[in-house]
Amino acid sequence: MSWGHCTSKDLIHWDYEGGIRPALKQDTDYDKDGVFTGCFYPTGPMGEDGKLTVFYTSVARLPFHWTIPYPRNAAGLAVAVSEDGGKTWTKPECNPILRGEPEGAQVTGWRDPSLSSWEEMDELRGEKSLYGIVNGGIKDDGPTSFLYAVKPDNLLDWQYVGPLLDLPRNFGPSKWWSGDWGVNLECTNVMSLAGATSSCTFLITGAEGDREKDWVKNASPAPGVPDRDVRWSLWMSGTPVATDRGPQLKHDFGGILDHGIFYAASSLQDPMSQRRVVWGWLPEEDCAESHCISRGFNGCLSIPRELFLQELSCVTDTLCTPLPDIPSISVESHADTHTVRTLGIRPLPALSSLRQRVEYSSDNVVLPTKLTTSHILPFRSTTFEMKTTISLASIDATTVVGLRILQNTNTETCTDIHFSPSTETITVDRSRSTRNTKIRTCDERGPHTLFTCLVNGLQEREKLELHLFVDKGVIEVFANDRFALATRVYTTDQDATCMSLFAEGGEGAALFEKVEVWEMGDIGLGKEVLNV
Repeated sequence: MSWGHCTSKDLIHWDYEGGIRPALKQDTDYDKDGVFTGCFYPTGPMGEDGKLTVFYTSVARLPFHWTIPYPRNAAGLAVAVSEDGGKTWTKPECNPILRGEPEGAQVTGWRDPSLSSWEEMDELRGEKSLYGIVNGGIKDDGPTSFLYAVKPDNLLDWQYVGPLLDLPRNFGPSKWWSGDWGVNLECTNVMSLAGATSSCTFLITGAEGDREKDWVKNASPAPGVPDRDVRWSLWMSGTPVATDRGPQLKHDFGGILDHGIFYAASSLQDPMSQRRVVWGWLPEEDCAESHCISRGFNGCLSIPRELFLQELSCVTDTLCTPLPDIPSISVESHADTHTVRTLGIRPLPALSSLRQRVEYSSDNVVLPTKLTTSHILPFRSTTFEMKTTISLASIDATTVVGLRILQNTNTETCTDIHFSPSTETITVDRSRSTRNTKIRTCDERGPHTLFTCLVNGLQEREKLELHLFVDKGVIEVFANDRFALATRVYTTDQDATCMSLFAEGGEGAALFEKVEVWEMGDIGLGKEVLNV
């Protein structure tokens, strides 16, 4: 396990610094078993301009996992510094700056540092600081993140404050709307996001546990393919409070950051646009390792996404689930309506720079008709961006509505992305995505509803806004700027390049008001990666 280092002027197109060989690798006694995940800070360790600092998990002893007793000081906290813009890095002699987990804590894990300012925590503690977060869990207690105070003029001084979260094992207000917080946390980031009328503190994290999603657990086995690791990408909004264990973040509301394979999210506040940008890892656990070896790479990063506070005013209802029963939203009630807040997530707007040309654009496609439930688009590609706005006639009239992509001419091979209003579910149906029986093709699913709002005295339901990125086998789905789902397919049919719209239910149940498709360009790294 090692680090590479790339730079970008727009967070979309990237260049290697110092070549394609590892920028940080396991070459000391304290990180001999791996240079694991960490974070970046844009000054030197003592606040010096012109230097860059990274913190990483220095692994001195493997194996460790939440399912086995954790070896004391198996992983530490180490630092590396660059004085040439990231081309080369040195590891100071003071490493590791922390040899391991807090004294007296029996943990299930301790890794993946992040470092940032946090004004709300400053106010609670009565002093200004930076805050380091290292993640894991406490044995026989539950998942948590460990909070450290760090001096801005001495980034090597991490003072333990206490466990940031007090959550029971497998915490989850709703296993459908908010996921499962499992046993052990990884890659936690904390941020403050402001909307038009308020601001909230958000935490994003990866949760390891032992409760798999039913549609994954009950899927038909694929020969030679091990089970997926059980983990969730989650978020919560909370309030910093004082407790007898120190300052903690009290859970207010929360949900699922990505409903597919996206994991180990890492974020930054872009100083140019002031947007909160997040990436995630897209692992490959639905195929045998030999498949990745023969192809030459294993896994990739997601497209960059923007996190923000989404606020919806004058809300009166949802499709099905009562507002108080959705724990992934905050509801502020007024006389006749409500203000709903949640974590917004959408593709970074700068991704539009990858659009090569408009391949297809149409308005007002009505489905189903008397003759068909689908409408084939005159467009063939495996690398594209797509946006569509869909108006539903009614909940009862529409069974499902969606898109069929990577489809061959007889539809024997295809991947369906569809929304069911009656169950408030977005599904990526991969059952026909490949004819290779050694690929797991379970569904990916997640909850999504549409709100009804009072507009000029009339009740008006939200339209379904789908935004899709497809890069050969990688699919990332977004809906209404608050739903994300990433997955992979392994289509072997060279003819599977078609796309169509479809809807089932009563005639005219769905109106595709606008459909736009763009061919996508290259970010600039692919050839170099494949030559490693």
